[in-house]
Amino acid sequence: MKNLELRTVAEAAGQLRLSDGAIYDLCRRGRLPHLRLGRGRGAIRIAQTDIDGYLERCFVGEVGGERGLIDSEPVPGRND
Repeated sequence: MKNLELRTVAEAAGQLRLSDGAIYDLCRRGRLPHLRLGRGRGAIRIAQTDIDGYLERCFVGEVGGERGLIDSEPVPGRND
Protein backbone atom coordinates (compact mmCIF):
# COMPACT_ATOMS: atom_id res chain seq x y z
CA MET A 1 0.00 0.00 0.00
CA LYS A 2 1.24 3.48 -0.84
CA ASN A 3 2.34 5.87 1.89
CA LEU A 4 -0.67 8.14 2.54
CA GLU A 5 -0.39 11.55 4.13
CA LEU A 6 -3.40 11.41 6.45
CA ARG A 7 -5.05 14.49 7.94
CA THR A 8 -7.42 14.78 10.88
CA VAL A 9 -10.81 16.45 10.46
CA ALA A 10 -9.43 19.59 12.16
CA GLU A 11 -6.39 19.66 9.85
CA ALA A 12 -8.54 19.21 6.74
CA ALA A 13 -10.93 21.91 7.97
CA GLY A 14 -8.05 24.32 8.52
CA GLN A 15 -6.58 23.60 5.12
CA LEU A 16 -9.94 24.09 3.35
CA ARG A 17 -10.96 27.02 5.59
CA LEU A 18 -14.14 25.20 6.61
CA SER A 19 -15.57 24.20 9.97
CA ASP A 20 -15.06 20.73 11.41
CA GLY A 21 -18.82 20.23 11.01
CA ALA A 22 -18.62 21.00 7.30
CA ILE A 23 -15.89 18.35 6.89
CA TYR A 24 -17.99 15.77 8.78
CA ASP A 25 -20.92 16.64 6.50
CA LEU A 26 -18.81 16.25 3.33
CA CYS A 27 -17.66 12.84 4.59
CA ARG A 28 -21.19 11.78 5.53
CA ARG A 29 -22.56 12.75 2.12
CA GLY A 30 -19.75 10.90 0.31
CA ARG A 31 -18.25 14.04 -1.22
CA LEU A 32 -14.94 13.74 0.62
CA PRO A 33 -13.43 10.22 0.73
CA HIS A 34 -12.12 9.26 4.15
CA LEU A 35 -10.92 6.41 6.34
CA ARG A 36 -12.23 5.32 9.72
CA LEU A 37 -9.47 3.94 11.93
CA GLY A 38 -9.80 2.30 15.32
CA ARG A 39 -12.62 0.79 17.32
CA GLY A 40 -16.29 1.67 17.27
CA ARG A 41 -17.06 4.31 14.69
CA GLY A 42 -13.34 5.00 14.44
CA ALA A 43 -11.44 8.22 14.01
CA ILE A 44 -11.83 9.88 10.62
CA ARG A 45 -8.66 10.44 8.63
CA ILE A 46 -8.54 12.06 5.20
CA ALA A 47 -5.78 11.48 2.66
CA GLN A 48 -4.12 14.63 1.33
CA THR A 49 -4.71 13.36 -2.21
CA ASP A 50 -8.47 13.25 -1.48
CA ILE A 51 -8.40 16.82 -0.17
CA ASP A 52 -6.58 17.87 -3.35
CA GLY A 53 -9.13 16.00 -5.47
CA TYR A 54 -12.02 17.66 -3.66
CA LEU A 55 -10.50 21.08 -4.34
CA GLU A 56 -10.12 20.24 -8.03
CA ARG A 57 -13.78 19.19 -8.23
CA CYS A 58 -14.81 22.48 -6.61
CA PHE A 59 -12.84 24.66 -9.02
CA VAL A 60 -15.00 27.00 -11.10
CA GLY A 61 -13.55 28.63 -14.18
CA GLU A 62 -11.42 27.81 -17.17
CA VAL A 63 -7.83 26.63 -17.13
CA GLY A 64 -6.17 25.72 -20.40
CA GLY A 65 -9.54 25.66 -22.15
CA GLU A 66 -11.05 23.16 -19.73
CA ARG A 67 -14.04 24.16 -17.65
CA GLY A 68 -13.88 23.34 -13.95
CA LEU A 69 -16.63 21.53 -12.09
CA ILE A 70 -18.70 22.60 -9.12
CA ASP A 71 -19.07 20.08 -6.29
CA SER A 72 -22.37 21.35 -4.99
CA GLU A 73 -26.04 20.53 -5.07
CA PRO A 74 -28.65 22.68 -6.89
CA VAL A 75 -30.42 25.25 -4.79
CA PRO A 76 -34.22 24.78 -4.96
CA GLY A 77 -36.01 27.73 -6.57
CA ARG A 78 -32.90 29.11 -8.23
CA ASN A 79 -32.87 29.32 -12.02
CA ASP A 80 -29.37 30.61 -12.84
